[in-house]
Amino acid sequence: MELNSLKFKGQFRDYQKKILDNSKKYLDDGKINIAAAPGSGKTTLGLELICRLGKPALILAPSITIRQQWGERFSDAFLPEGENSENYISYNISEPGKLTCITYQALYSAMSGKEAEVTDDEEESNGDSLKKAPLRKLDVSSIMKRNNITTICLDEAHHLRTEWHRALTKLINDMEGQITIIALTATPPYDSTPTEWKKYTDLCGEIDAEISIPELVRQKTLCPHQDLVLFSYPTEAERKEINSIQKRSAEAAKDVLKSGLFEDAYTFLDQNINPDREDYLYQHISNCFRIY
Repeated sequence: MELNSLKFKGQFRDYQKKILDNSKKYLDDGKINIAAAPGSGKTTLGLELICRLGKPALILAPSITIRQQWGERFSDAFLPEGENSENYISYNISEPGKLTCITYQALYSAMSGKEAEVTDDEEESNGDSLKKAPLRKLDVSSIMKRNNITTICLDEAHHLRTEWHRALTKLINDMEGQITIIALTATPPYDSTPTEWKKYTDLCGEIDAEISIPELVRQKTLCPHQDLVLFSYPTEAERKEINSIQKRSAEAAKDVLKSGLFEDAYTFLDQNINPDREDYLYQHISNCFRIY
């Protein structure tokens, strides 16, 4: 069966349907960028968009665990009973399928012929993927063109290391405008530098749609997750400045309270109350402060 003949077996949530209904408009520039909190069904949205586009797709994931989840979700939610998932899904870029799911590290290895460098945490989650990643340089763009792969789905692309980002950008450029980008993330890099933000939007496009946490809470679909809080303590010089500001503020407050300003303002209001001028107190206190 062709991808565009496959149907999602479940029922789309309201916020998913809204994005899908507007997807053609979002894809006018050849890119759709969706920011959605955990539990919003980003994988299902991505697979549905891939099926609607109807062309073989390359799905890039940040870890081997997430890479496998894409294949499992496709098999469970889109394939009819009796259909063999191996006829659709590949985890090897040198032997692509209708859906080819690999990690960003594997793409870098394929394009460079080098093993990707990872941290200890990434080694734990991606070690198997790296061992299976081809260590000989491949012409990935030619492989994609031969297999008519014209959709690239980017899962959490803002986590890309510099060399992985460079390899992916080169691949997209080598495809000479034949690629449609589907970008999905739970945590857009809002707090990054302007340079990093531009790098992100150049790759993924501006954010077209966002599924907020309140929407998920309302429908009871928010995925349990744990926020990370890092405490940053002031330096000695900063602590001295903070203490100085707090001391001056306290002294200023005491001076104002001793000045009789508020008693004077209350007396003035009591003697000159005017129902048509509700701003009397505000104006008088403002004048007193200017004089003080």
